[in-house]
Amino acid sequence: MTYTFKCNGCWSSMQQYFNSLLIVTVMALMVTACTQQASRTMPEEAQVAADTVPPEMRRRPVEKKPEISPKNVLPRVRVFKIDSNASEVRIYAYRSGKLAHLGYNHLIVGKDIQGTIVLGNTAKESRVDIKIPVKTLIVDDPHYRKEAGPEFKTQPPQSDIEVTQRNLLSSIILDAENYPLVIVSAKVAGGKFPDLELDVDVEIRNVKKRLRIPARLEKTEDRITASGDFTFHQTDFGIEPFSLLKGALTVKDEVRIQYRVVAHPSK
Repeated sequence: MTYTFKCNGCWSSMQQYFNSLLIVTVMALMVTACTQQASRTMPEEAQVAADTVPPEMRRRPVEKKPEISPKNVLPRVRVFKIDSNASEVRIYAYRSGKLAHLGYNHLIVGKDIQGTIVLGNTAKESRVDIKIPVKTLIVDDPHYRKEAGPEFKTQPPQSDIEVTQRNLLSSIILDAENYPLVIVSAKVAGGKFPDLELDVDVEIRNVKKRLRIPARLEKTEDRITASGDFTFHQTDFGIEPFSLLKGALTVKDEVRIQYRVVAHPSK
């Protein structure tokens, strides 16, 4: 007896099934072949090392670089240029000797002050650098003598002023031809703002001397002003005080200095 099985579309469905099964089998064989090839190409030592590394250490989180905090950034160093028009140094030289009444006290003013003030991260990292051309020093100007008080009330004649100027610049005192500059460098040594103490290196005629001097500091955004008053001895710098008549009329060894230095931000 013969049975006829009829199923419309069954053959088509079975054909699609076998095609899908064939594709899956081929893909599985390809993956297996790639894995075996990778195992053959990997050095034996590398495979052993990879197998012995604990799983928790095989992947490490990427370390983030620490962010720079504004607190860790150093402040910007600021440079101030000295204003020659607003700055000055006044040197007071006093008469002495048996015939002192025949002489004059002298007032010498330096207006051509050049240099900078550098503000560092701290007061002790800040500094002042100044140069004063000695040939520009002004001797016994009537305007300055009037401001200096009764000890400078009597105005020397112009001829005496010219002699004093020549002596000052000569090899006897400042020797302007060989040493044209007075050089000053200063750093903060102590004190409390605004009244500070400075360690000042003063160089005159190639002789350097360190002095401890007071300074009053005033600071705004667009200006720094330093001022003070101190004394030093000429002989400390190898200068013999000027004298006449075998010492009967001399200039005192100790001289007084008043200074005012004004500086503005350098552009």
